[in-house]
Amino acid sequence: MRISNAIAAAVGLALLALSAPPPAHSAVVFSRDQLTAQRTVSRAGPLARWLHPAGGGGSSVGWNVAWRGEDLCGRWVGALLFPDQHTRHDRFYCPSQVAVLGSDALLVLFSQDDILARVSTRDGALTVQRIDVSPEPRRNTIRHLALHPVDAGTSRLVTAWHDTLLLRHAPFAVVSLGEGHLIDIDAGVAWLVIEPTTDTEPLRPDRMGIDAQGTPTIVRGETRSVRTPLAFRAVRADDGRELARLDLDDPCLTVPRLALDSEGFGRHIPDDAAVVAREALPAWRAATLGLVRTESHSVIALRDAGQLTPVAACAHPAG
Repeated sequence: MRISNAIAAAVGLALLALSAPPPAHSAVVFSRDQLTAQRTVSRAGPLARWLHPAGGGGSSVGWNVAWRGEDLCGRWVGALLFPDQHTRHDRFYCPSQVAVLGSDALLVLFSQDDILARVSTRDGALTVQRIDVSPEPRRNTIRHLALHPVDAGTSRLVTAWHDTLLLRHAPFAVVSLGEGHLIDIDAGVAWLVIEPTTDTEPLRPDRMGIDAQGTPTIVRGETRSVRTPLAFRAVRADDGRELARLDLDDPCLTVPRLALDSEGFGRHIPDDAAVVAREALPAWRAATLGLVRTESHSVIALRDAGQLTPVAACAHPAG
């Protein structure tokens, strides 16, 4: 009996040791004028990693942003994010993702409503500036806060709807380039690509009908799936005004595997497509696209369709 109890106790201790997570690793990634940001990486224990080999028992990242030692987390944060909307002052906001913006500010995504804000200090005071990533409410969302450098004073951010923003560090400014993934910026013109995808097109609208029992009912309309073609946009980089847009006639063409490092890009590009490295992007764009300006408007010219890639298993529409 004592041996059985000893074995059970040993097994219990072993399971406890396997399930116990290793110590979390914390590091301060930003500290300026009593504004700090700390990143904490926690890893699951060996047992959790064994039970979730696909990654469910991996690591998690937590953020702590503090001003003068007080966490920027709680119901009081709503008044900082929405000073003009009193109905949102009692909501609970905490940092869920953080990125360092330049040398003197943080870009913080606050939980609950995924509110994006620039957090900094000015003249000894805390400054919280809410950022709208789109003028359209349904597109005004960020899911993954990943900043990518454009040049020494500018970062790039991609929204949940694959719109691209330029963030100027100093003086701070947000330029919305709109829909598309940034290829390059040349002579003040930002070039963006919109990948082809599949959309739903209505064929017959919903209508009222009568079922077998003679009861009025709604008869659902008919739809069909259609491919939206590859498109390119030329946008002024200083203010986001669109100069021109080109929607290709052929829905079965896409771009090669451009090294854009842009959230959501490249999911439908064939695996065997040619690869264009980051440093070769400006040359590829210049060989493929050009901007033709006139007195009244500008148009994008497709210089070389051979630079594009056929979409696998794509059928051209009849007619």
